[in-house]
Amino acid sequence: MTAEYRTFLEQQSLPALRDWALDLARDRKDIGFLWDLVKQLPDTHEANQDWAVLDPIDAVKELLHLTTHFREEAASPEVGELLRFRYIEYLDDHAADRRYDSAAPGPR
Repeated sequence: MTAEYRTFLEQQSLPALRDWALDLARDRKDIGFLWDLVKQLPDTHEANQDWAVLDPIDAVKELLHLTTHFREEAASPEVGELLRFRYIEYLDDHAADRRYDSAAPGPR
């Protein structure tokens, strides 16, 4: 959106970025973003397949497992930096929907 907002996001902690991005995705009902995130986690290599090949019940079970263990698995520095980049991109891409800096309250 703006260079100032991007700079603001880049200065934030990983937990803050994660919470904001997940909150925004929840409000937008953006399952695609959540699925993209969980595919980045270390124990999800087998889940990186197309959802169409999974039984719907298995897909839901896999998502529940991944979201339950998300914070622990995302704690590794390598994964954390990858997710940090993804959170910043997502928040920046959807800044018109919601911003988290105090300078531009925007829609909430």
